[in-house]
Amino acid sequence: MCKKRSLFLSLLAGGLLVLLVPALTLAAYGDSRTAIGKTYAGDGEDAAEAYLDTPKGFTLGPDGNIYIADTTNNVIRRINGRTNKIEKYAGTGEFGKQDGFRHYAQFGYPEAIVVDGLDRVFIADTLNNRIRKIDGNEVSTIVGDGLAQPRGLMIRGEDLYIADTGHNRILRTKLNGGPVIEVAKNFSTPTKMTWRGQFLYVANAGNNSIEQIDLFGQSARQRIAGGFADLGGIQVNGTDLYAVAGAQGVFNEIYRIDLRTKEKELLQQRRETEMLNWASDMFFKRNADGQATMYVLFKGGSSIHSFDLNGENEQLVAGKHRYGNKFGHLSEALIGRPQALELSADSYKLYLSENNKIAELNLITGNLREVAGHAMDSYTEGTGSEVRFSDVTDMAASSDGQTLYLVDRNNHRIRKLNVATGETTYITGAGEVNAYNSNNGYQEGGPCPDTYETGVAGCAYFNRPTGIALSPDEKTLYIAEGSNNRIRGVHVDSGHTFHIAGTGEAGYVNGFGPWSKFNGPFTLAISDDGRTLYVADKYNHSIREINLETKNVTTLVNRKGLPGYKEGHVSEALLSIPEYIEVGANGDIFFSEAGNLRVRAVNIASRHTRLVSGSGTRGLANGNKDTTRWTGPKGMAVRGDWLFVTDFYSDRIKLVNLR
Repeated sequence: MCKKRSLFLSLLAGGLLVLLVPALTLAAYGDSRTAIGKTYAGDGEDAAEAYLDTPKGFTLGPDGNIYIADTTNNVIRRINGRTNKIEKYAGTGEFGKQDGFRHYAQFGYPEAIVVDGLDRVFIADTLNNRIRKIDGNEVSTIVGDGLAQPRGLMIRGEDLYIADTGHNRILRTKLNGGPVIEVAKNFSTPTKMTWRGQFLYVANAGNNSIEQIDLFGQSARQRIAGGFADLGGIQVNGTDLYAVAGAQGVFNEIYRIDLRTKEKELLQQRRETEMLNWASDMFFKRNADGQATMYVLFKGGSSIHSFDLNGENEQLVAGKHRYGNKFGHLSEALIGRPQALELSADSYKLYLSENNKIAELNLITGNLREVAGHAMDSYTEGTGSEVRFSDVTDMAASSDGQTLYLVDRNNHRIRKLNVATGETTYITGAGEVNAYNSNNGYQEGGPCPDTYETGVAGCAYFNRPTGIALSPDEKTLYIAEGSNNRIRGVHVDSGHTFHIAGTGEAGYVNGFGPWSKFNGPFTLAISDDGRTLYVADKYNHSIREINLETKNVTTLVNRKGLPGYKEGHVSEALLSIPEYIEVGANGDIFFSEAGNLRVRAVNIASRHTRLVSGSGTRGLANGNKDTTRWTGPKGMAVRGDWLFVTDFYSDRIKLVNLR
């Protein structure tokens, strides 16, 4: 029996592990339950105290209520126009397409919503490729064939207009049903729409332009404005068309276009904040005196703000935080976008990366505390909340319980964190910081802490590293670098790097490390004896092995490199987009799959794979190994007979029985 398992059993016998005791009701291998987190929060509270999750559409109803397509939460929320209290209006939060009573209905990432004069709610159910309607308490599907990810809706009279985004066209149907008619085609990713008189205005997300269409066919279709960055919502107010935009939410812009002269004016440009981030929709609300107020929905900030017609006098309307962000006892704690997990050497503490933060869950007290980081992604060394990360995708813990080693993906750097003090320290890596889409290059070298340019001689350069593992002697860090298709090493004491495997060219070739090829290697795990490095080779859909003494690369699972799902001997088993990998007891290696939405294992001795958890269908359900649903299983940590797994889009950590 391994040391960690012995410790686990002794603690459990003493009745100390408040987190795991309820899990004893799990009777079978693969049974799951939620350990921490929930899908959404804040119902019954003031809207400014509620949590939304990447909402992409909202509208003002005739009753003065605000209806929100709370996209990633898969629910429709409603803000009472008189009390400003928020409630769930429809949906269970489960990803699905169930019609029926609105509280039991299911949605699939709804992105647009409108309400007619009879208080009927129409929803673009984007990933279900449907248009849904809520009439009273009943949800029904009114357009269910022939759509491809609809992302926009608009009501004009008795007509419902649909942005059939995946087909680059605009459709029309009647509010009471009837045939679906094509209005116009050959757009560039059409999303939001608005209208004035006989003209329809369409936001093209593909080329960041706005087009005008004469619905009566009396004038030619024309482009009236362009040159936006990440164009979001558009809305007409009088003779003006307003638009919200801004590159990746870094600069949040409000524009006004005079529809008579087509003159475009930038009203406001605000630097990204936690809440003002990546505008996705807008509408105007008039008071009793006829004065209009602009409401803007920010998908990146998961918030709603109001402005005057010049984009000034900003006020928060709804949204407490851009992600779940509440520390304390696990019964009340909220987390956002959890990824990596790492168990302390004494098995008392579980560390998780979430929402650009590192948090610590005490498995004895059940308390979650913030260690370091901030929701605003950037790069800053420091202590606690002054620290800035940009997507920490993996961690490795030292044996003394003091240090976490981190890969800071979009900062292209390797860092470490003192978990007691919350202080971070730079180890190695140079070049750009907080960079999502650029190429930071590849170069072996040493630490250059103050170098933010690329190509400087002697500096180590990574390009979005994602995985990390620590050697048993704690002298070497192993790094998976997906964007450079390489596996590299870092000397802990000096910060100097060295090449282990991968030519840098995407491919699938075994053999001597420097001659081998990978395709997006994502994370790593190391054998207990330190001789073998296991690689989740993401886009080769395989698990690879590296002999660290010879640098020889072989395939452990899925030698065909083709996506699929099949259990069995490693020569026949199929995988789909494996991301995270973890070495467990008894010769098991666990891995999570983004493509199959499953958690699986391979036994090193028998060379056979098996299902640990997951039906393969996206959702939130707990249950047995065949019925549990995941929204995005990622990081894992093994603790005795239990496996902790993060579920990215549901903002949860689940606990899976391994007995």
